[in-house]
Parts: sequence; structure tokens; C-alpha cells
Amino acid sequence: MTPRAPEDWHRHGLRSPEEVADIISERIAGASDASAPAGAEHDEPSYADFLGEQV
Repeated sequence: MTPRAPEDWHRHGLRSPEEVADIISERIAGASDASAPAGAEHDEPSYADFLGEQV
């Protein structure tokens, strides 16, 4: 596979694998600002709620 330059990821609006690993490790450690899913802040139904309605 061809090595990617860091700007290639950002050019397409993506995060590099290293950035994704950092984000995941921060969330696991509890250091992230995102403590709750976005839908919970706005009382939006989650995908799990949607599936529950379908059953």
C-alpha cells in the first residue's frame, strides 16, 4: 500500500489512523469532552430506540 501524507487525510475530510487512535484512547480514559452521545443532549431518539420501535 502506498504511504499516505498527513495532508491526504485532511484533504478528504478524514482523520488519520493515528488521530482516531488518540480519540479512542482519550474516550476510554474519560478525558474527552464528549461524555454522552450527541442525541442524548437534544432528546433525539437513538438508533437503538428506532430498532426497539421496529420490533
